[in-house]
Amino acid sequence: MSRFFSVVAFAATFMGFGTRASAAELFSEEMSTNKPVVLKQMFELPKGIFTVESKWTTVQQTSSETDVLFGKVSFKANPKAVASHCQSISFIQTARIQDNKGRDFQWPSGQSVRNEIRTQRDSQGVEQGYFIDHDAVNCDDGRSSCSPFFRDHWPNSDVGSQDGSVGERKVKAAVLMDFPYGWELIASAALETCAVCRDSNEVYGCVTWGGTWPLTGERYLHDPVASESQSKTFAKALSMFEAHYKSKFQSP
Repeated sequence: MSRFFSVVAFAATFMGFGTRASAAELFSEEMSTNKPVVLKQMFELPKGIFTVESKWTTVQQTSSETDVLFGKVSFKANPKAVASHCQSISFIQTARIQDNKGRDFQWPSGQSVRNEIRTQRDSQGVEQGYFIDHDAVNCDDGRSSCSPFFRDHWPNSDVGSQDGSVGERKVKAAVLMDFPYGWELIASAALETCAVCRDSNEVYGCVTWGGTWPLTGERYLHDPVASESQSKTFAKALSMFEAHYKSKFQSP
């Protein structure tokens, strides 16, 4: 299927990467898969196990099919390596979105704050163009706190996304479901997704994943990579987010 679809329809539904269509609409048994390539990998880290699944697929949205990059990230904490009680484990995600010319995508009104709080490459190892993946439309720009946690903006609980926890007898996995779309105007989505205990703001581990769909050549998925802690880029993006929104969240 062609990657291009109606610009009018796209403008009506796409306020930038992160303004997702409803999860129930995107993730259904009736989804047209168009023979997607699937990547699924498990990473065992000291503080828990990550499972990352990504694939290209198409979904029926209104009167046309829309290409999406489906992503599912789950994390199950190791109770022997983390605090015995963490009532809520959730995800903070950074994203870099590039247009078809390889430039950082310029976000339109409503999401334009992302243009202001993305990272700049420096000599200390910070990479270019990453921001905290959040729905800026629902945040009071620069005047009150705004949550950096992905599921506070897109719960997607109707398709299995959930916060995790660690208790005395039970460990519940945290699950993030994401559906980046808008591939007429963007060529690459690179993400770093970190599992964080909301109780203590401790980072339990992170994974990177994503996909690229150039104007010429084949689309491909980014090989997922796991790490025990957040990158310098993630830390910088989070500090910029906090400074802009005067967030009460304290950086891990």
